[in-house]
This record gives sequence, structure tokens and C-alpha cells, in this order.
Amino acid sequence: MGNKQGQIWVLTIYKDKLKSEVIQTIHFDTIKDLAYVVGVKPQDCSNFFHRLTGARGIFEYISIYQYQLTKGENIEVWRLKENID
Repeated sequence: MGNKQGQIWVLTIYKDKLKSEVIQTIHFDTIKDLAYVVGVKPQDCSNFFHRLTGARGIFEYISIYQYQLTKGENIEVWRLKENID
């Protein structure tokens, strides 16, 4: 599971800059995978996640966070708990 056991990256894509409506939520094992889907460098995703850079371009329409799965919890349990399709 990614670089750290039980840790996932979560990408939420919004309809507009106000982030009022969620279009889709996707999970990834690594930030490199997330960056590939977003179409930017992994460093740009990391800087945005750590708030080293502000939201501009695609980052105005997304949010990125990490989630630590608890012992015995798997991706499917997390998806059900978060109500993600």
C-alpha cells in the first residue's frame, strides 16, 4: 500500500472554484499516481498539500488529503464509511 503501510492519498474533484459540489473522490497509493491523473508534477501536488503554494490552475478545483487506514480496515470499508461510489 503505497510508501507507508495503510496510508492513502485522497483526491476530491469539485465542480467549481467555490468547492460547493463534489464531482468525484478518488484514492491513490502514492502522490506520484495522484499527480499523474491530475496532470502535474508530483512536487506540485506535494507543495499544494503542504500549503507551500496557493491554489492556482487545476488546484482551484481539487482538494488533496491523506488518510491513515486503521488496523483491519481496508479500502472498501473506508469507501463505505466515507460514502464514496
